[in-house]
Amino acid sequence: MSERATGRSTIGDVSLDVRYAIRTLRRTPGFTVVALLTLALGIGAATAMFSVLDVALRQSLPYLEPDELVYGRPTFSGRVGPWVSLPDYLDYQNQSTSFASMAAIAGGGFLATITGNDEPAQARISTSTSNLFATLGVLPHIGRFSTLAELPESGAGEVVIGYEFWQRWYGGSREALGRSLIVNGDALTVVGVLPKGFHFYYDTDLWVPPWPGSSEPVNRRYHNWRVVGRMAPGVTLEEAQAEIDVISAQLAEAYPDSNRNKGMHLDPLHAALAEGYSQSLLMLSGAIALVLFIACGNVASLLLARGSVRTSEMAMRTALGASASRLARQLGVECLVLSLAAGCIGIVLAVWLHNLILGSLPLDRLGIHEGGLSVPMLAIAMLLTLGTVVLIGVFPARQAARTHPAEDLKRGSRRTTSGRGFRFRSGLVIFQVALSVVLLVGSGLLIRSLVKLRSLDPGFRVEKLLTATVLLPEDEYK
Repeated sequence: MSERATGRSTIGDVSLDVRYAIRTLRRTPGFTVVALLTLALGIGAATAMFSVLDVALRQSLPYLEPDELVYGRPTFSGRVGPWVSLPDYLDYQNQSTSFASMAAIAGGGFLATITGNDEPAQARISTSTSNLFATLGVLPHIGRFSTLAELPESGAGEVVIGYEFWQRWYGGSREALGRSLIVNGDALTVVGVLPKGFHFYYDTDLWVPPWPGSSEPVNRRYHNWRVVGRMAPGVTLEEAQAEIDVISAQLAEAYPDSNRNKGMHLDPLHAALAEGYSQSLLMLSGAIALVLFIACGNVASLLLARGSVRTSEMAMRTALGASASRLARQLGVECLVLSLAAGCIGIVLAVWLHNLILGSLPLDRLGIHEGGLSVPMLAIAMLLTLGTVVLIGVFPARQAARTHPAEDLKRGSRRTTSGRGFRFRSGLVIFQVALSVVLLVGSGLLIRSLVKLRSLDPGFRVEKLLTATVLLPEDEYK
């Protein structure tokens, strides 16, 4: 027989196996529904969690050449802190040659009162050096970015507004450029609008450059600036850190009162922004992986039990000439069809669970606000689906394919499980119980901690209490 004929025969056999597998699963709706839902829940939860993990810890930030971006934090006697003083930042920026640009952002997301339209409103405002957007490689949606090094104490300054604020306040009109916006009583000129979806560290509507006295910029002991830099082409992180260490030593010698034992530590920007999420995400991923293993163990046990019921069928097919490998392939195709169907349902669940996870663990620093179906999610779902085929199908298929036609046909479906099969099923039970105990203990400790937190007495009655914030114009209410 030619190779082409052999190939057509193999494809035809597989096609027959698929059709027979579908008919077999339809004849046992109870088993099929339970197995599908069990696997779909495990695959969907694992896909959603691992896709969030992929986005948070592996995928690049939405900036130009994000691998060149670094995050600078001060060190005090070796301990890393969050903020740098503005004078130190200016010295690092002026004296370093390892960076194409270096920018800083002060504490942001503060509420400000906006007037100049029909009714006053509140918006979130952040202060940053005017080169922040150029450092990140972000282009304006319309207009330009501020070119002022600092905002004057009086007179019209410049403000860059976010896309969402532009839609709310100006209705998306291009005539917003050049118009005056009253922020906390100060008249600022709108010079540009950020692109839709832009986010850096803070949820902000307005971006303004620093002005004299706003952050005590002349005081090296006042640390309230976050530093982000873009390394020059060809410069490694180690080389940039070595140069920063030299500048830190020079500052410590020049300003011993404020800079003794003080330096600045550089990290890749993505790694620094994801620090607050990585531990929680990894712990949650481990718990969901245990759920997937438990689901696979349950379905494998069901397949072993189902194989015992199909003894007569396997014996008859063996008596008619089917080899053990042929039977194993048929049973493997059944597992594949079951897993693929569960994977399709799992993808639908994964999209919903993905958004649910982002809602309970918002990755705001990375600018991740919503999820959805993506190529990495589909790839993860496919890998998990194929992995479940191996986990649930290999041993049950081999076990069910080992038949003794004469003896099995005499006994019918009353076949006893062999010693090896019995040990495997017992091992599955032990494995499932062990994983379940781990999950139960972890869940119990978490619930106990939450109950204790909710039962704490704050010292006052909390029923029907509300909080409110009133922002008054600073020029009228000193």
